[in-house]
Amino acid sequence: MWTPSTVYADGAVGNGGAPGGGGADSIATSYGYGWYQFAIDAPVHPRNGAFTTPWPEINETCKSLGAKSIVTYVVFRPSGGLANSVVFNYPGWPDTWAGAHGNDGFPWLTVGQAKARYDSVDADKTGYTWGVNVGWFCYDFSLGWGINGQSWIEKGATPNKARATGKSITASVGETLNWYHDLRNTGPDAMERQVFHVIDKTGFTGGWNNNMPTGWASGVRNSLFVRIYATERDPYTRYVVTQNDVGKTLCQRIAWRDRASDAAGQWGRAGYACATIPYNYELTPLVTINPSTVIEPGEDRVSVDVMMRNTGSTKSRQVSSMTTRIVIPRGTSLPSAVTTSTYTGADRTQAACAHFSVPGRKACDVQTRNVVGHVFPANSTTQFPGGRYDDNIAAMNLEVGDRLCYVASVNLYNATVTANNWRHSAVRCVEVAKSPKVQIKGGNLYTGRNQAGTTTAGAGDVTTSITTKRIGTEVRVVGSWMEYGVFAAGDVDSASGAALAGANGADIAAQALNGRNKLTFENRSTMGQFGDTGTIANYRAKFAAPAQNCSGSLASMNGILNCTNTLTLSGNIPIGKSLVIQAPRIVIDGDIRYANGQVSDLKQLPQLVLISDNIVINSNVRSVDAWLIADSRSGAANGWVVTCPDGKSGTTWLHTSYVEGTRGLSASVCANQLQVNGPVAANKLFLRRTAGSEAGAQSNDPAEIFSLRADAYLWASQQGAGDTQVEATYTRDLAPRF
Repeated sequence: MWTPSTVYADGAVGNGGAPGGGGADSIATSYGYGWYQFAIDAPVHPRNGAFTTPWPEINETCKSLGAKSIVTYVVFRPSGGLANSVVFNYPGWPDTWAGAHGNDGFPWLTVGQAKARYDSVDADKTGYTWGVNVGWFCYDFSLGWGINGQSWIEKGATPNKARATGKSITASVGETLNWYHDLRNTGPDAMERQVFHVIDKTGFTGGWNNNMPTGWASGVRNSLFVRIYATERDPYTRYVVTQNDVGKTLCQRIAWRDRASDAAGQWGRAGYACATIPYNYELTPLVTINPSTVIEPGEDRVSVDVMMRNTGSTKSRQVSSMTTRIVIPRGTSLPSAVTTSTYTGADRTQAACAHFSVPGRKACDVQTRNVVGHVFPANSTTQFPGGRYDDNIAAMNLEVGDRLCYVASVNLYNATVTANNWRHSAVRCVEVAKSPKVQIKGGNLYTGRNQAGTTTAGAGDVTTSITTKRIGTEVRVVGSWMEYGVFAAGDVDSASGAALAGANGADIAAQALNGRNKLTFENRSTMGQFGDTGTIANYRAKFAAPAQNCSGSLASMNGILNCTNTLTLSGNIPIGKSLVIQAPRIVIDGDIRYANGQVSDLKQLPQLVLISDNIVINSNVRSVDAWLIADSRSGAANGWVVTCPDGKSGTTWLHTSYVEGTRGLSASVCANQLQVNGPVAANKLFLRRTAGSEAGAQSNDPAEIFSLRADAYLWASQQGAGDTQVEATYTRDLAPRF
């Protein structure tokens, strides 16, 4: 600041009266006049002349004193403006004459503004009187001020500035971010003007913080004159992280204009205080298919459902995903667990095909793909893009034994892997295989019966294959069926009343259990559960005979035989011959047929009754005309009728559980159709034939047919009647009712 001896004001030499004019170099108020604030070292300034102290001396005097400006009263010449003006003592002239500039705005000053500046100068003004001998004076001796702006960040449900940092932090979805911003005047002087301030932000979406707080403020030396703190519940400084923020960096900082006393119009900015919101996700693709295990030849589609499970707390990045279909031959397999792979090829859709390369693979193609990218939400299982569809396989010409497999794949499956890293679902495969069918004609089916002389019946369930498939242009239901009724002690999942009869089966309504069981008797809400279904007769007792060792063929056997040895049988039964054979084990190794022809007496009907612990029909046999009675009296592992023993060495399979009864089978094993004409009674009936169930019109062809023909009924009736006759002794006619 000035000392009393440092006042400099100088009177201009010349007329102090009214404005004058005239002459080429004349000076007059009409050309322009007024108080003007020049900056130190201003390039444009009044011209040197004899009317006052030379301008360079004025400039150097004020500059040496630390002034930033020189306030000067100038009068213009006819031309040249400020650069040709002259400094005059201010004589008290008003700002209203022609040529006055006092009201033009800064750096022109009104008389009042100039007087206020003169009065504010802290200096010894002895000998100088305003309006008499003051033509210029040094002004603005402040040493200046600067501003320090700072921004901090911390996280927590309750703001706490003590935790705040100016460095970047990480935050998770649901956490609250708290910012703190302030401006401090670092001096050394008080601010003579206000500065504009605003909060900048980056990374936010959804419109939050579009209208950031702004304001004007100033402060004395070393004062904190702006404070925008989360602790003061400023709405712009608190933010709860959402899923939309994942993968972004959320930042705020304070900015101000003017940056410092000598930087008017320039921006000052604090460093950004930021929170990074990292991804935290784990994607696992899931595939289900329907049918899930087996499709029959000729089926034209498989329903595929692909889901994505994200067990992480955030949404995923934009990931690529796809579903791939693979065909592999019989005897090969693909992983049934989730796997990962790295694929660097240009066509990323081939990642699964490259990973699941097995010997003999027949085909591999991408079903659905989403290369552009998809985001899966946090903590959820959601549908794959295009992940639910029916795969049309009609043109694939799949063979029996082929395995049709589906796998879903996704890259960038967590936050740490790159786009070349893939995770593949457990592979789901359906095998092209036959679902052999059985048809029971001419009589009812009974299950759960006791054999006479035993105390325990089987569970009595009836479960047969039911398949929905497209035949031609129609969706049809094919499967096993009974021509007449079903009486079951257990549950029934089959078809009665010939509901599925015909080459193409039944229409789609037969999918419903009730729709295909019109003649299935039930005693409960579920189909079946009929209760007591009766007792199987004791055929051994009915056809008792002396035990003997039997030999020869059917042609040489006669009457009722009780054999103690295993028999192997085949051949024809001529007209007029009835034969009953008991044996511990009977193997049928060739067709057994009744001779064709006319009979004049029921006693002439050919008939064969086979009673055994176990009856085995070899795979080459196509027709058996006989009663098959498998009696379980000799042990729990007996009383079985087996339609084909092939596929497993020896007879050990007969001594395993019922579910083992189909082991070792394939479409080429036990492939001949078998027809049995006659009643069948057994503890367990093993249906092991694999014929039929082909594509198209052969879809409903059965593997086994059991037919109870009229000749069996007539022969049995004749056997029961013997020579007994019933004579009518009288008759009475009754009146009709209704």
